[in-house]
Amino acid sequence: MVRAGLVRHYAARHGLWQLDEHIAYLTGDAPPPGVRAFRVLDHGHYSEKTLRATLRAHEVGRLEILVRGLDVDPDALRRRLKPRGPNEATVVLTRLGRTPTALLCKAERTPTP
Repeated sequence: MVRAGLVRHYAARHGLWQLDEHIAYLTGDAPPPGVRAFRVLDHGHYSEKTLRATLRAHEVGRLEILVRGLDVDPDALRRRLKPRGPNEATVVLTRLGRTPTALLCKAERTPTP
């Protein structure tokens, strides 16, 4: 979809919009059926120190890191963060305009009709 240039078309079809006009992350009130979506639990300006504190506050141990628009190596970042705790989460690192942003999310699969 991204390589074919259909992101905006897909978004419009499903009532979604892009977080940033140059990044193919979509958001909206309700995800389309049958997709993996991310419910945002927390968000803010991205810095390792702030992200580490957020993960600690949410007791995140299992961590998936998705990156678009920032020069961040997810595996190296995970090692530096040393997440500990009983919960799992996904961190989406991206930029909104020129602002590096971190979104702490819970991955969910929407039911297919």
